[in-house]
Order: sequence, then C-alpha cells, then structure tokens
Amino acid sequence: MGWDIPNNFAVAGPYRAGTLFLANALNSSPDWTVGHENNWVADAHRHSKERFDHIQERLNHDHYGEVNSGLSWIFDRLDVARKGIILKDPRKCFISYVNLKIISRKVMAAYKYTEIYRMFGIKQYHLLDYEAAQLGVALKMYDKCIENGARPIRFDKMTSDPEYLAAVCDYLGVNGVDCQAAVNGGARHKQSFAVKVFKEVEDLPRPLQEAMAK
Repeated sequence: MGWDIPNNFAVAGPYRAGTLFLANALNSSPDWTVGHENNWVADAHRHSKERFDHIQERLNHDHYGEVNSGLSWIFDRLDVARKGIILKDPRKCFISYVNLKIISRKVMAAYKYTEIYRMFGIKQYHLLDYEAAQLGVALKMYDKCIENGARPIRFDKMTSDPEYLAAVCDYLGVNGVDCQAAVNGGARHKQSFAVKVFKEVEDLPRPLQEAMAK
C-alpha cells in the first residue's frame, strides 16, 4: 500500500463469543485504547465502500485495537498489523444469543403457545434463522483469515486460563493487562448474568434446531 501500518490490531469472532470480555481485558492496558463494537449494526450490515473506509480510518492509529464481531464480514480486507479470530462452538454462540432475556422471552412464548406463534411470532423465528445463517457466513470468513495468518483465539481458554490470555496479549502487543483479574472478573460476570432458559441444542424449539442445521 506504500505506507507504514500503525501499531494496531483487530479481533473478530461470532456474536456472543466473548468479544466484550477480551476488549475489556485489553482496554485495561495503560498504553492502549481498545474498542468493542463501536457501531455494530453499521459495521456488520453496511458493506458500502464509504462504510469500509470509515472503519479502516478508525483503525489507523497507533496503540489502538478493536474486538468487534461486526467486522467479521469484511475482516479479510482490513489492513492492520495483527489479526485474531475468537473461536467458540457455534452452537454455544447461538444458544447464548437465544438466551438473551429479550430473545428468550419471545422464544418461550412461541414455544409454549403454538397458535400465538403462528399468528404473531414468525418474525422472531425469521430473525433467529437469519442469525444462524449469518453465523455460517462468518465461520467461512474466519477459516479464510486463519489460513492467511490471523491467530486463532480459543474462547474457552482465554476466559479461564490467565497464562493463555497473557499469550494473546503478547501476540497483540498489548502490555500491562492483569490477566488473572480479567479471568476472575469474567467468571463472576458469567455467573451473575446467566439466564440459561435453553442449555443445549436439544432444548431449543424445533424450528431453531432446523435453522442451526442449515
């Protein structure tokens, strides 16, 4: 490109794959600013050249990084010094999404009251079907980026193993992160936030299981 890439990074991953956990940990560095899904809807769903240029310009700063699932669909085109991809079982990502309070209430209503679902709930299922399809598109992008040098970051290990999280920080060039405190804080947050209306794929209403299988 004829210019020096700043000391920066970008990390993508599926929605509900620990992006906020990692962004908060990295942003605790005294020397770095790390954003998290600055404008998720615009980043994820507007593929115009103007939007891409805006995102690239946002990243073009030293000691700046983003952990942003909204970058997934343009991740291969971003020009940054280092890239990472958070890997989490896509079934668990989808279940976590469905378990969000506003979603789980609507899903349970549709599940318990079939006639109401047929009359009023179909749009909610269409939304979840769309999310399942988008996740599949993102996973193909992640494979491509990892083949081209992006570092895989395992969700289960980064949220539970301080040494693994420290290795992620080292790769991204981020200093001064208390990885033990980050892991401890993430565990407390998970316990307090958990809804878990649906624990396994088999607990989901049949239309959602079928959406995941596509």
